[in-house]
Amino acid sequence: MEVFYRTHNYLIEHISESLVRRDLMDEIDWNDRLIAIKGGRGTGKTDFLLNYAKELRVKNPSLAKHTLYINLSDFYFTEHTLVELAAEFVAGGGQLLLVDQAYKYPNWSRELSQCYYRYPDLHIVFTATAVMRVVEDNKDIGHIVHPYNLRGFSFREYLKGFTNEKQIIEVDKTTSPLSDALSADLKKRGMKFVGSTIIYSYLQAIGVISSHEEECFMYKGRKFK
Repeated sequence: MEVFYRTHNYLIEHISESLVRRDLMDEIDWNDRLIAIKGGRGTGKTDFLLNYAKELRVKNPSLAKHTLYINLSDFYFTEHTLVELAAEFVAGGGQLLLVDQAYKYPNWSRELSQCYYRYPDLHIVFTATAVMRVVEDNKDIGHIVHPYNLRGFSFREYLKGFTNEKQIIEVDKTTSPLSDALSADLKKRGMKFVGSTIIYSYLQAIGVISSHEEECFMYKGRKFK
């Protein structure tokens, strides 16, 4: 168990600072005891679990101390079961298991069900592929699991990585450090016609940058509500 905790702490401490908080984080009812995070390859399911664990350290330190990330492709599970690990975890005060790649583990749905019923105070969040029918095709957990779809990275979430969802109020400009940074990054990604002036105008159009002066009829309502 100590090895799992060391791995858990290492992964959280080395998660990228530039990792954008996904919108799905606010759509999930975290009070549910069995949650499935479904998503295609490359959508960031592992990062999502680790980012949630990292966020708990700030928002709920008490729960964070009793949270553990595990990957069921770990060599440990060639000789031990998920139920065995859950038993030891709960005995040590564990409350939240973040289970990655559950679908690669034999009888994964049956053992998740066993963990659910044996340990009523244990919460489990696990990852699944986008095509898995976790409710329809798994009678062991179909009636107790709450599935959510982690969608592909949206442009809104991409922008949030630069703006942190904060509005900028400034006038008499056609470019800024923000539009320069966005323009440079988009060009690196192969996009064209995304110069800093164009990006600045776009940011004004969507309300990230408010450039209404006091005499403008839009001045009073220029801030986000």
